[in-house]
Amino acid sequence: MCKIIAISCHKGGVGKTTTAASLGGLFALGGQKTLLVDLDPQMNLTTTFTDADFEKTIYDVFSEFRGGRKGFVPVLPIYNIKENLDICPSSVKMFSVDILTSGEFDRVNILKKSLAKVKD
Repeated sequence: MCKIIAISCHKGGVGKTTTAASLGGLFALGGQKTLLVDLDPQMNLTTTFTDADFEKTIYDVFSEFRGGRKGFVPVLPIYNIKENLDICPSSVKMFSVDILTSGEFDRVNILKKSLAKVKD
């Protein structure tokens, strides 16, 4: 059964990235298939696990959804980084996502809909 755990807080420096990295790593080491989704424009979760330059990031999900066709749900760019551990990397462009999606009616569900496609 798939579980989604969100770690969020508007305040910086409270350990969100450290908690996500630690939990993700432990789940993967325990044999559970784990996907980390980095939504922070500072990209610290992404750079904790890899220094790769990714062709697509979570930013692309939001930009592809903008003005999208009814029912269109972008595919999450998922990259394997270790056994049982995948990441959907962030981008510094995430700073502009609020402005980019401000006119979108269903913007609060973009991530939810994209995650639903890969839950299994």
